[in-house]
Amino acid sequence: MERFKFKHTRHEFIKVGKFLLSEKPVKFQFDDDLVWDLNLELSLFRNEFSSVGESVYVITVDDNPVYAGSYPVSLGMGLLTYGDHLHHDQELRITWALEEGKRVELCLARDVFAEREGRMINISSSIQRDIIENEALPWSPKKPSPELEGVKTMAEIEPLLA
Repeated sequence: MERFKFKHTRHEFIKVGKFLLSEKPVKFQFDDDLVWDLNLELSLFRNEFSSVGESVYVITVDDNPVYAGSYPVSLGMGLLTYGDHLHHDQELRITWALEEGKRVELCLARDVFAEREGRMINISSSIQRDIIENEALPWSPKKPSPELEGVKTMAEIEPLLA
């Protein structure tokens, strides 16, 4: 299995599949009126990857990370809700890269859990945010951090409530 680690955040990812242009697009209907063809497929390197639970993923183009996202439940229920076909907010960019002959792959975070008070907690969203804020991903532009002056945690406010 091919792996890579981000330079700044040090999060580790494993390549699990590649995107393909579909030879047989699937019709998708939304709200009984909007219909479009799903032209993008994700070919997983192993079928077992579809059962990987809630995680953060990275899309790479020719081995360069370009986008970070996350999905709930499992890869199969999150991104692959139409069999091997998928609708993704980066669908046009993925399609253009494929049409230019580039290799577009999907990578999953190796570990998305942190221990808190003896329990393992999924921190996928935090890893995704960390990557977007600290790595230069052209399809995931860094969003400005909200102004944190005056923002407190509930633990800081709790003693004032007594």
